Amino acid sequence: GDVDTGQVTIAADGVGGQSGDGVGGFATLSLSGGSFAGGAAVVTALGLGGEGAAGSDDPDFGQNGGVGGNGQGGTATITIGGSAAVTTTRLSAYASGTGGQGGDFFSYGFDDGAGGDGGAGSGGNATINLVAGSLTTNVIEVDAGGFGGAGGSIFTSFSGGPSVGLGVGGAGGDGAGGIATLGLGATTLSVGEGVLGFSSRSIGQGGDGGYGSDGGDGGNGVGGLAQAVIDNRDAGTLALALDSSASGGNGGTGGNGDGGNGGDGQGGVSRLQANGA
Repeated sequence: GDVDTGQVTIAADGVGGQSGDGVGGFATLSLSGGSFAGGAAVVTALGLGGEGAAGSDDPDFGQNGGVGGNGQGGTATITIGGSAAVTTTRLSAYASGTGGQGGDFFSYGFDDGAGGDGGAGSGGNATINLVAGSLTTNVIEVDAGGFGGAGGSIFTSFSGGPSVGLGVGGAGGDGAGGIATLGLGATTLSVGEGVLGFSSRSIGQGGDGGYGSDGGDGGNGVGGLAQAVIDNRDAGTLALALDSSASGGNGGTGGNGDGGNGGDGQGGVSRLQANGA
């Protein structure tokens, strides 16, 4: 059949509650015949960890800041095949994972405490397969990044900024990229001029450590796999970006003690593969 519409979003996102994990599901857009015309076509399977609860040194109900939940991306897939004729402004598949922020700690002068650690973020599997048919668009992108949550900070009841001596900031969560794949097959492509047409990203970003008398350590970042696979076609000149870089989180500032250590960063694999004659 024929479809003429505005932006289309297909989502299977998982969102954690307080300190809960968020796990993306399976989201799929498959076009194998007829025509599809509209704005952006976006498929998401995000995993979003929940934020940690705030803590305090209340004499009766005191507790440290709660940990952030972990975020795990799911599987987001777009396939164009058969005789489908597709026109969009943007074709995007997202399967990133983002850790929740650790809970802050609020001091009223009774006792020391600690900010909660940020949750880990892990990318899932984001794929666009251009098998057959035709596609007219400006942007084609897949993203399976992993982003660690920030550590919680220490605040005093009489200041709007970080405390200088009443606890330790939470550690940032680790971030690890997943798998982002652009599959370029026999689909006839028409991409707008002057734009970055194709991108595949699977970065890893550690969360920043929280502030306190001693700063929290930054989380580690590990890149995933960002790839484009060209099957049995002359791809011509492509504006293509592949990114599997990684960055460690910044260590938190220490008010009257030690600052936190920065996290490590380890790049992943960025790969362009051409198959066939």
